[in-house]
Amino acid sequence: MRPYKQRHAKFCGHRCAMLFHQEAVLTAARTPQAIEKSAAARRGRGARRSYPKLYGRHMHRVVAEQKLGRALRPGEVVHHIDGNKHNNTPANLEVLSSQSEHASLHGHTRVRPRPTHCKRGHPLVTPNVYTYPNGSRVCVICRRVYDNAWKKARRRLRASFPRRPRSVAGRLRNNSGQFARSEP
Repeated sequence: MRPYKQRHAKFCGHRCAMLFHQEAVLTAARTPQAIEKSAAARRGRGARRSYPKLYGRHMHRVVAEQKLGRALRPGEVVHHIDGNKHNNTPANLEVLSSQSEHASLHGHTRVRPRPTHCKRGHPLVTPNVYTYPNGSRVCVICRRVYDNAWKKARRRLRASFPRRPRSVAGRLRNNSGQFARSEP
């Protein structure tokens, strides 16, 4: 069947159609030259955000294994000394024993000192600090200001909706707050 007629071919059922299309795909299998040609056409179009790969593996890991003369152990991390992830020369690669060592090398393990003042400048000393059960601290003055503002906004919101008269199970409240009994 001619290629332009394949789209319009009629089959007795779904199974026959799938068998036909599988056979068409197998007979038109792409050669390695065709694969390389299409890859070359797409190459260089990305933003180069990820690591270059060599046969599905990160190239910097392959180069580091060749430099060491052995396979990388589980947990070992390859670090680019100059920070350029596309520079995979052996002199630019360093193998580290763990991800935590790699993070400390980049300065991601800095421990920030506990703040001495809140955002509004109140000192965070013992009478002015509330400590949550999870260990986080908050300024009592700022918390009180926030809570009062929240309560005020909630009152304003409630006031914008009209209230209905209160009744419970058909009995109405009288002026003293007691339920008035209706006599039959």
